[in-house]
Amino acid sequence: MKFEATVQYPADLATVTAMLVDPEYLEFRIRKLGVEVLEQSVTGEPGAPRIRVRAVVPQTMIPANYRRFVPAALKLTLIEAWQPKAGDRSPTGTMTVEFDGLPARASASFRLDGTPSGCERHYNGDVTANVPLIGKKLETAAVGALTEVVRAEQAAAAEYLSR
Repeated sequence: MKFEATVQYPADLATVTAMLVDPEYLEFRIRKLGVEVLEQSVTGEPGAPRIRVRAVVPQTMIPANYRRFVPAALKLTLIEAWQPKAGDRSPTGTMTVEFDGLPARASASFRLDGTPSGCERHYNGDVTANVPLIGKKLETAAVGALTEVVRAEQAAAAEYLSR
């Protein structure tokens, strides 16, 4: 199932780019989501970082009618891989989310663009759940959950930038 979302940031492109790959902000935004972080890292070359987060999704983030289909302690791995910036091209990258013990994943490309009021990160991707009979319903629920995560990231970024 297709997934598209936009996060608006109230700061310029350079400030937001630096914030998004800062380990301090990474910890802040994850904590705001309410997930238990098992490990996190920012590696890679300057200008092309790779962010990796292992976390446990709380049962409260899973719609009640789908909880019986997922492990009690649902673990996920999130990876953001930024591409080296070339010239005046906007920063771009990819994001993937995979779940332990669940045949589901989300993947998207992203791009940061400057706007008159700050900048935006545009996500364009897919959510797949290879579960017989209920896969499409799980995908729909996952897209809804990703939309909530995007809203939470936008709020976390605004709070972080206002400090």
